[in-house]
Amino acid sequence: MDAADPYQPGQRARAGGRSGLPDRLDGLEQARFAHTDGYDDAPSQGWRSQMGAAVYLSQNFPRVPAILVPCIQGRMDGAYADLQAVRWGSVIQATWSFCLAARNRGLGTCWTTTHLARERAVAEVLGIPYNEIQQVALLPVAYTLGTEFSPATRKPLEEVVHFNGW
Repeated sequence: MDAADPYQPGQRARAGGRSGLPDRLDGLEQARFAHTDGYDDAPSQGWRSQMGAAVYLSQNFPRVPAILVPCIQGRMDGAYADLQAVRWGSVIQATWSFCLAARNRGLGTCWTTTHLARERAVAEVLGIPYNEIQQVALLPVAYTLGTEFSPATRKPLEEVVHFNGW
């Protein structure tokens, strides 16, 4: 196995420049990995807004200076829920810590998952061995255009939090 192969046993992360990657990312833009089936029939304005943002990202993806694709070693397809919870929980927490550290350094990130509808195609473009590695998310990473941030619109806690019963 080649020493430069980032998928050797023991290698956990791939870092470095995006040489050659922008051309391959054009393939992602062409594939429109954000799925929009039912886009006009969406049940909520929030969902339409999220899908609109996903389409915008897919159109502008080749311009993103860096991406993070957190992954799980092994496929979770069909695994028992308890095993999935352990594996997903670990990588999600680590990725969220990355997002907080990036923000602390003036970088913006955005947790996206719409590419997972075309996970195999994305794996091919990025050189991820699909049968051995499962993608969890795809996060563009860049300096933000501004510093005026505000909380996202959320439902009232009473509608989503339950205490001592459902």
